[in-house]
Amino acid sequence: YALILLTGLVYLSRGEAAWNVWLEGLKNPWYIAFHWLTLAAMCYHTYTWFKIMPRTMPPVVVGGKRLPDFAITGSGLAVAATASLAMLGLVWGMAR
Repeated sequence: YALILLTGLVYLSRGEAAWNVWLEGLKNPWYIAFHWLTLAAMCYHTYTWFKIMPRTMPPVVVGGKRLPDFAITGSGLAVAATASLAMLGLVWGMAR
């Protein structure tokens, strides 16, 4: 995915016509499928990352009780979702 973005930067440096050709190329169904597959893989990676956190970090004690695993995983996923939505809103606002 980073190579696709790097290629976009190269085309952008070559001028507006080259940039527009690259943008049109991204409308290819194979690229669209790749982007959806990448999104699914990143969502799965995010889930597994936060799912394993309670097992790899020291116990979190709140009010004398250990914080349950689902609270750690759930709060991590909530923060990741909030940050993703904030970035989406920022990008969406800039695109208008």
